[in-house]
Amino acid sequence: MLRIPAISILVLLAVSSANASTLIMTNGDRITGTIKKIWGDSVFIEPSYADEFSVDKVEVVNIIDDRQMEVELDDGTELTGTMAVDAAGNQVMIVDGKEIVVPMTVLSELKEPEKFSDWDTRFDVNTALDKGNTDSKSLKLSAYGMYKQDRRRHIFDVVFDTEEQNGVQTKDRDFAQYNFNYEVRDPWFFGTSASYERDPIKNLDYRYNIIPAMGYDIFNDAYRLFSLQVGAGYQAESSVDQNTLESIIDNGGVAAFVMRFSWEFDSPDLEFYVNGNTTQASYGRKNLVTQWVTGIRYDISDLLYLNMEFDYNHESKPSEGAEPEDISLRFGVGVEFGK
Repeated sequence: MLRIPAISILVLLAVSSANASTLIMTNGDRITGTIKKIWGDSVFIEPSYADEFSVDKVEVVNIIDDRQMEVELDDGTELTGTMAVDAAGNQVMIVDGKEIVVPMTVLSELKEPEKFSDWDTRFDVNTALDKGNTDSKSLKLSAYGMYKQDRRRHIFDVVFDTEEQNGVQTKDRDFAQYNFNYEVRDPWFFGTSASYERDPIKNLDYRYNIIPAMGYDIFNDAYRLFSLQVGAGYQAESSVDQNTLESIIDNGGVAAFVMRFSWEFDSPDLEFYVNGNTTQASYGRKNLVTQWVTGIRYDISDLLYLNMEFDYNHESKPSEGAEPEDISLRFGVGVEFGK
């Protein structure tokens, strides 16, 4: 193992205090900046003079970082502490004032400390255009927003979806949802969701849901999310009777299941995601509504990405004259802002 003189360690510690993080490489180079994560065989760092990039973990001898870092070892052990180098040149973590030797070879994951507050916003434009025997065009505009502060998480989804075939409008759907999560005890959280939907093409004037729920984050970090939420609440809807053209207003209890899944990959720079909402009404026609969105985003810059999305919507007992199933595949672009 590479030995580092004590005076060099003092110099490096001074540098790390000023720059937060320092990578000591096998060839003697030192890279200063902000360490973002260790993922697989790569260490990701963002210096002040360049965008974030990765280096091979085997080329890193030591890490010095005075922030509280969350580390997972190969055997599943989890530690939280600062990264340092001892007098013998060993990689150590300082946990509750004690030094623990942690060789680079056993570090399987290192995460940037969670921010007290965080936010993320995306805007997508997805479209499809067909010419030939059937002329059709579709446009889907969607927006997503997330704001997290301490134990609270606020999630917003808005969708405007239209479609036209041979000059006749075949889809005109608006959907909006707000989801509030409060962490009770990691990974459990309490949640409440409120949503609004309209789709006159399906004879749906409106559908409201207000649903308290309990949720569980199977994993939730800067690069992965798998969250499940189950609850029961209240639903009200108004649909149009195709025979009398009168509105049918009904309301009652509803059960709901919500799933959010996303996984970011570094090479290539992709994100795979699946978002699903399923509700089961206990009143009227006892309609089961399933709405799932699956997609892939490919980053072309820090701001822009390409998007391919598959939408699947199904109702077990739709309004009279409406089809029970709606499937679409679209391609588009998006823009993302994050803190």
